[in-house]
Amino acid sequence: MESRPDLESQKPTPQVDSPHDSESEDDLALKPQASNAYGIPTWRKCLILFVVSWMTLAVTFSSTSLLPAIPEIATEFSTTSEILNVTNAGVLIAMGFSSFIWGPLTHLFGRRNAYNAAILVLCACSAGTAAAINLHMFIAMRILGGFTGTFFMVAGQTILADIFEPTVRGTAIGCFMVGSVSGPAIGPCIGGIIVTFSQWRIIYWLQFAMTLLGLVLSLLFVPSIQEKNRVIDSDKPWKLYTVISMFNPLRIFRQFVYPNIFLACLTCGLLSTFQYALLTSARSIFNPRFNLTTPLVSGLFYLSPGIGFLIGSVVGGRLSDHAVKKWILKRNGVRLPQDRLNSGLATLFGVLPIATLIYCWTLQEEVGGMVVPIIAAFFAGVGLLGAFNGLNTYSAEVMPHVRSEVISAKYVVQYIFAAAATAAVEPVISAIGVGWTFTISVKDATRIKSSVPEISRVANATRWDSLMNVHMLLEIASYLDQILAENQRLKERSITSAQVAETNDPSQRRPSRTADVPDGTGIQNPLIGDRAWFHRYDPSSPPIYIGEAACSAFATRFRRFLSGNSAMPHIPRTQYEREETITAANEADIQWPSLHHARLLVRIAIHQIGHLYHLMMRKSTLDKLEEIYQTQDFDCTASKCKFFALFAFGQAYSIRSEPNSGSRVPGTSYFARSMGLVQMLPERTSVTHLETLLLLSLFSYYLNRRHSAYILIGNAMRMGLTIGLNHNIPESQLIDPVERQHRIQIWWTIYIFDRMWGSKMGLPMQILDEDIHVDMPSTISPAGATKKNSPTQNT
Repeated sequence: MESRPDLESQKPTPQVDSPHDSESEDDLALKPQASNAYGIPTWRKCLILFVVSWMTLAVTFSSTSLLPAIPEIATEFSTTSEILNVTNAGVLIAMGFSSFIWGPLTHLFGRRNAYNAAILVLCACSAGTAAAINLHMFIAMRILGGFTGTFFMVAGQTILADIFEPTVRGTAIGCFMVGSVSGPAIGPCIGGIIVTFSQWRIIYWLQFAMTLLGLVLSLLFVPSIQEKNRVIDSDKPWKLYTVISMFNPLRIFRQFVYPNIFLACLTCGLLSTFQYALLTSARSIFNPRFNLTTPLVSGLFYLSPGIGFLIGSVVGGRLSDHAVKKWILKRNGVRLPQDRLNSGLATLFGVLPIATLIYCWTLQEEVGGMVVPIIAAFFAGVGLLGAFNGLNTYSAEVMPHVRSEVISAKYVVQYIFAAAATAAVEPVISAIGVGWTFTISVKDATRIKSSVPEISRVANATRWDSLMNVHMLLEIASYLDQILAENQRLKERSITSAQVAETNDPSQRRPSRTADVPDGTGIQNPLIGDRAWFHRYDPSSPPIYIGEAACSAFATRFRRFLSGNSAMPHIPRTQYEREETITAANEADIQWPSLHHARLLVRIAIHQIGHLYHLMMRKSTLDKLEEIYQTQDFDCTASKCKFFALFAFGQAYSIRSEPNSGSRVPGTSYFARSMGLVQMLPERTSVTHLETLLLLSLFSYYLNRRHSAYILIGNAMRMGLTIGLNHNIPESQLIDPVERQHRIQIWWTIYIFDRMWGSKMGLPMQILDEDIHVDMPSTISPAGATKKNSPTQNT
């Protein structure tokens, strides 16, 4: 009845170190923060967001800042512009594959240490590029620096996913992307200004200063967040095989087996193709058409798409979060990662293609002057990043347990496509023209993106989701092993401490004071001596009896312990469906639904509760339903009670409310009608009657009517005894093995409910184990297994 909560969006209990006055910022930065550290103060989250965004600005700045300076660099190193474009494509490929190196290093040395080491490497390579004495050194330093590239984006998105809640994460990712998208845009502009008034080497000295500033900020503010899925335990010695296996590229490439992830990555790659084709080809297109001769003037063009990138990134983030919140409300609190993909559809199918077509064909046909393509480039940038944002945040959320690997896979594809666009865009434009080049580019991206949301939904119900579940189950098993090991360690420590304390102070072997008990009796184990605990709730009614071992009694004792007030009153259970509500629902005109609706309700009920408890035989129940509607035998009381109880569960799991019954729980009308018809004192009990009592008892618990559930299961227990369910029936008396197993499993379900309901309320069980002589459930033949929910469930 309740929707499954979004585990990732739940606020955990205090998991991070709060910045107390006595602690410096350095201390806070060095302290390991728990994963999903939503509790970090907002001001510090903003600083972290700025730092990680600044580093993506610094690293992407170098990928395009040399574009206006290519003729000057080619002249100095005696090479051609084509060679430098290929070199720049090599840098982009190195950026795409950087996670293959830095990802494993993150697991080995920690994310913060690896992050700062990558900044240091980029800083050194920037200085080496600025001081290059020949073309070989220039290329080597640039490619080495490129191998740090996407790691800043992967680590940055992972850090933001850890500290920002899902409902604001899209905005955070949008602000983060300001750095990664403004770098390629403002790089050529700043490069053009520098080359016009100085030499090209200043570009890389500027990048050196930017990365040095980023290193200082990272050391001060970026936290060390504990990773949930550490491959290597830092407290244990490293094994060579484990270390080598971490550098296996399949850990990233295996993410492509999920079709939704593959299509999302492919869409990002095609969008990057358009982005880098736009930026790389601008000077070669604008200079001859408008007779531009200086890098400064052509470099100013990049401000137009750059500003569009900035606005599109921020607006796309807000739209992404808005879409998530809207779908959370629609699903009554359930959030799915693919919800935010819908936010970029308007920009992808509206803004981006229209602006791109205007941009490329006005340049192709040489109409509109320089103003029209510049304005079109601005809107193309808005549309591009508006579509990009949802995909980027989706990659960080779709599989949280392998978040870094999914983001890394996205950037591998993204920068391979970007490298291909950088190297091939000018030859392609020369061959088919600027109009068709950009038309084909944007057409492919929009066609692929349209299939991502649907593939994401279908993947949840296919074998691809099963593959993800296998990974999650393996991680859960590993986590349970850690819990068991920790429990054993604490147990050994507690035994040792107790032995030492007993040896040092024998006087402490006996308790110093009596425990506070509700009725003032002496010391006694509450689970051994059952004493009356009555609570006066309504002066006009008898006091409420509370079992000593009941969950509510434990809650009251625990509250008294925390508060130190032994007189703290008990909180009675008041939120349950009243008798008046059930009586009114029973008086309503409840009839058999249509056959189609009845099938749906019964199948929903069997699917939802049949895998938890053995309550009926699936096939025979469905066959009986068809028989009732074919023969129009709607007056059989036993069948009507059972199916109305099933209809109640079907409604409970399929609709949100039932306004006609006056109950807050859907299905109450069918439940009340079934309760009004069921025979409480049958002289000859049938198994169908016991099935009905089990269903009614379970639904009573759904209504929070726990005493009613206990009474109903007590009746089922007594009636089961009257037909000998606690004994094995001879095969000669019941030949069908399916029917025999059904009797056995019905008995054990009654036994389970009796123990569960009684233990939660501290009430006695209905039968002793020594009075049970029936076998435990066992596997039956394959022919009979089709008749049951599961032959061996709930043993």
